[in-house]
Amino acid sequence: MIPQFIRKQPFIRQHYFRIKERIYLIILSPMGYSMHEAFLKNPNDISFRIEKLTKKLSKIPKNTEITLIGRSAGAIVATMVSIQHPIHKIVALGYPFKHPDNVEEAYRHEHLKHVKTPMLIIQGLQDIYGGKEIEKKYNFNSNTTIVFEDIDHDFELSEENRIRILRNIEQFISDAKN
Repeated sequence: MIPQFIRKQPFIRQHYFRIKERIYLIILSPMGYSMHEAFLKNPNDISFRIEKLTKKLSKIPKNTEITLIGRSAGAIVATMVSIQHPIHKIVALGYPFKHPDNVEEAYRHEHLKHVKTPMLIIQGLQDIYGGKEIEKKYNFNSNTTIVFEDIDHDFELSEENRIRILRNIEQFISDAKN
């Protein structure tokens, strides 16, 4: 599910609807009924999501700058796709590094050191899938920026958090250096 605070933002909405222009922003969420149905059968089937996103991206002109925004498992999909497809930037909201009920699962994080795409990870300090310890525990490419907020994995935000997170996203997307 796309966090409501993202859907309602004029800056992000403006970029999302400028498909025919220079920037194309894809917010990763269930992409149609078949994807939703497959997700209900197996919520951990990242490969199906990758396949669907790759098909969608193949229809976009090659010279288009694409920014992917993914929350939770959508962030895994965005980062995996970026290794094979030219992506301009990635925003990961609440990246699920380690499921709290499982042992380490390499598919969640091993590929991150190979992601060359500039990436902004906004992670909750109380996120049960990984808090402040992720900085030392996992390997990231030097193009990765991690911002911690006093939130959990569900991204229930105060007005203060919401404003800070949106400013971070807006600055990251607008920044020509990234």
